[in-house]
Amino acid sequence: MLKAVFFIRHFNDLDHFTPVVHRMAVEADLSCDLCFFTPYYYNGDYRVKFLTSLPNVRLVDVRDFLPKPAPSAMGLIGGKEARAILDHCLEGAKKAVVALDWIMSLSDQVGGAYQAIVQEAHRRGLAAVCLPHGDSPQYNKLLYKDHYTYKQADIYGASAIFDHVATPNELCAARYRHHLPGHRLHVLGSPRYNDEWLSLLPGILPPLDKPLPEARLKIVFFLCHPEFVVFWEEVGRTLRLLAAIPGAHVLVAGHPRKVSYLDDFFAQLEREPELQSRFTFETNDRPSSLLIQWADLVLDMGTSINFETVLNRKPLIVMEYLHGMCSTIAHYMPEIAAHCRDHLLDACMAVLADDPPLPDPGNLARFKQDVVTCGDGDVLARYRDLLMRLLRDGCAAPPPEVEPVSHERAAGIDFPNDFYRDSFPGFVRMADMARRHGCRDILELGAGVTTLLFAELARDSGARVTSCDMSFDALKRYLPSPGHEELVRRHVRLIQGASVTAAQVRAVYEEPLKELADVPVAEFAPWLASQRRGTPRPWLKEPLERRGGGSYWSMHDIFLRGGAVEFHPDLLHIYAERGYQHMLNTLEDLETQGQAGSLALLDDSEGFDMIFFDSGELVSLVEWNILWRRIRPGGLAAFHDVFFPKSVKNFLICSSLLASPMWRLVFVEENTPQGLMIFAKGEGRTTCGKDAA
Repeated sequence: MLKAVFFIRHFNDLDHFTPVVHRMAVEADLSCDLCFFTPYYYNGDYRVKFLTSLPNVRLVDVRDFLPKPAPSAMGLIGGKEARAILDHCLEGAKKAVVALDWIMSLSDQVGGAYQAIVQEAHRRGLAAVCLPHGDSPQYNKLLYKDHYTYKQADIYGASAIFDHVATPNELCAARYRHHLPGHRLHVLGSPRYNDEWLSLLPGILPPLDKPLPEARLKIVFFLCHPEFVVFWEEVGRTLRLLAAIPGAHVLVAGHPRKVSYLDDFFAQLEREPELQSRFTFETNDRPSSLLIQWADLVLDMGTSINFETVLNRKPLIVMEYLHGMCSTIAHYMPEIAAHCRDHLLDACMAVLADDPPLPDPGNLARFKQDVVTCGDGDVLARYRDLLMRLLRDGCAAPPPEVEPVSHERAAGIDFPNDFYRDSFPGFVRMADMARRHGCRDILELGAGVTTLLFAELARDSGARVTSCDMSFDALKRYLPSPGHEELVRRHVRLIQGASVTAAQVRAVYEEPLKELADVPVAEFAPWLASQRRGTPRPWLKEPLERRGGGSYWSMHDIFLRGGAVEFHPDLLHIYAERGYQHMLNTLEDLETQGQAGSLALLDDSEGFDMIFFDSGELVSLVEWNILWRRIRPGGLAAFHDVFFPKSVKNFLICSSLLASPMWRLVFVEENTPQGLMIFAKGEGRTTCGKDAA
């Protein structure tokens, strides 16, 4: 059985997910689970009724998997709950895909829940795809009232947790372009406003529960979210203007009584019963589509419902003078934009004269092509094809469970902390991958528990293993018995000393870095965001905000200057043990003693089938610059500590390899803060979700 699991948390999700679920359920040979975080969606919503009328669609109440009852599951989902939910949804499924919606942060309740779900999907080898919950009804970038710079408006970096992000148009996709590589970002058209769905929608809408008022001029006025830049005093004055039109009745959608931005207007209504009779305030109990059908004229302040209005050839005026944004409709069809009260009043009079304002056909066609269909063909088929590709071909088969093996092999090992212990299953997988690849020459940079695993491999396969470290004293804690010590002594060549020199370190960190392993910075810069995970530790927060220009910093802000990578001295000082200058001084002292630059002890002609990079924070990048050419074609490059800001050790290298056609990502472990990535060297690159070896 094939399964698609959709997580749904609010009305916008339902508007955009329903067409996709319908197409999947009708045409694809699979079952769909709709997982709801909040129970009120079950109370007769017409979209849920429609989907559950299909035989292979099932509802799942996420609250059933919480340890105690709660009105909503949001904020209460961790790893244990995510595992229980997917255990339930995927019972009997041979292959599956997990779909969620856009998020803006990993630190809030939604982000925490989604991280747990995505990580559990990845643990099972499943792809997690992000589907739209909007269409970008605003054309500009500075949308929210507290956003004053483009940096503050860039709130989309959290999308990097998903394997793929689907967007309806380029307006939405542009928000994600510098957070995701191109192959993970898809422009598929609008699932909500394409022709197929708009033609199907009238047949599933419920009847009006009670009739709406009759009037000579019926106006529905859609308000926007109060977080946007809106001139609410003028909104109140505009409502009075509409009420003064003889025979007009205004239905205000969005129920402004729940907030205080129209207090003055409501005070006037209390004093003027005749004025009050001209209005109906809609509480979102009825579908917006029914309100549009009722209206003679639709007024909108920059919500995507205006897309449905104009595509259904209903008279529409976008109220540009009421907010500090540029609506997408106004950009494409300026002839139906009101920039002052006069424009609005003239439009109302034109409707009464049976000459309603309609968009220019050419402008409407351009809008539809750019924003809704985004090319020729079947929009919903594109979503179906993406999900089916990720389900069948785009995600690896579930990796074998390594926990029982790791627990057995970890017996007696003295791990310094949980970070090291939690990393052990990934190290076991890495050693097993080296075994399956038939690696004969292995270089380990930074000794530890992996030294024991490589020693076992060398004993069993005859592989030649070399380990380089500044000191092997700490290695002993990972050797639970004298027999294990003897195993390492017999099968691993140990080279002690600093692997690099102070001059080699300076050459990497004190000069702008324009390329890495023949990959120009311009090519791997878009991948930097994919290597960012979690929040900085307290002592890092201030330096990062200072370097990045505020709390909304991006990876580009921290590391890119003038098209090159530059490491700020503050970061070098923090990440180097006891400070950057102390590190350089130590290396210079060791060099005078002949104990630095130990990589020079390797035979210049020596090639490797695997190199594992896990040395000091500011050393690994230097080692990579020296050694990357010595990995044989088909060989493996493995990296521990690949995520920033937990570490600066290997995130930059991994970003460059993700962008390089010469390297193929074959394994990623991202359930620990450090992470582990393994790449194979070859002629082409195909990136997969988990272990593809």
